[in-house]
Amino acid sequence: MLFVPVLLTACNESGSDIEDTQAPLIQLNGESQVIIGQGRPYNELGATATDIVDGIVQVKLPTTSVNTDTLGDYELVYTASDSQGNQSTAIRIISVVEPRPFITTWKTDTPGGKSLDNQVTISTKFNDHSYDYNIDWGDGHIDYNQSGDITHTYAVAGTYTISINDTFPQLASYSLDEKKLQTLEQWGDIKWESLADTFYGAQNLTNNASDTPDLRLVTEFDYMFAEASLFNADLSRWDVSNVTRFYYMFENADSFTGDISSWDISNVTNMVGMFNNLTLTTERYDALLINWSKQQVQNNVTFDADNSQFSIEAQAARDILVVDKNWIIDDAGLAP
Repeated sequence: MLFVPVLLTACNESGSDIEDTQAPLIQLNGESQVIIGQGRPYNELGATATDIVDGIVQVKLPTTSVNTDTLGDYELVYTASDSQGNQSTAIRIISVVEPRPFITTWKTDTPGGKSLDNQVTISTKFNDHSYDYNIDWGDGHIDYNQSGDITHTYAVAGTYTISINDTFPQLASYSLDEKKLQTLEQWGDIKWESLADTFYGAQNLTNNASDTPDLRLVTEFDYMFAEASLFNADLSRWDVSNVTRFYYMFENADSFTGDISSWDISNVTNMVGMFNNLTLTTERYDALLINWSKQQVQNNVTFDADNSQFSIEAQAARDILVVDKNWIIDDAGLAP
């Protein structure tokens, strides 16, 4: 968002400068109003400023701290001054709200589900994690303090919106009711511990969510979107810096066209089958190779890009990964 000062400056008819009375123009990085679920970190987005005379000038960042453990609004003030002392300000509001639920929609009578045509089963990994969650089934019924799998029976078959909050570290629907899953509406503020198998086999899943998941505790993405053939989303803002495994993450996810070249993969050790049976466009594959080659990646990683081809512009980047980092890359080679 741009904040435009009202004072103007100009040159006279002879071209001589007149007094500079215009303050710098501040542009916030990101939105001017940011909503954060309680307990999630706030990462300063920063701002830039330009002056009509001085060009790029420094922005003084806010001194106000954001305590995301405490609900409320926090006003962050950014200031910039030019060499003549003209000063401008911009404001960002950070709203810390109660943790938001994980929201999905399910069609109970979708063929291929394991539960009855008027039921939905939410599956967990209760042997691997501790659960204590509340679930709103979208028909007026709420179950509280659940510690494992749960099946709900609806009065009438149909499509329902299901909301889950509190402690729900992993969803595991593969070989159960994953085909009944229709849309992802909101990631919310669930503190995920693993996203392995989360949407594995969810062949009817499409994305409506615009927020990002809390991945601070997540190290595994194994099979996360495997066989989710309709799923596509912009995942570029995900913080995957703690993830170590992308094992078969997008296998047969035919519709996925997202750009993940900006992901921090510095801790990843396993990318076997990551794009199995997929073909990235040369442009996307180039961006991925070029950006990842600039990171301090792990050595001896096996990465599967399957039928994807790179251009000559990405050859050097690929060589860095293969030669310097001893990666094994499975792809279709140099594009003609």
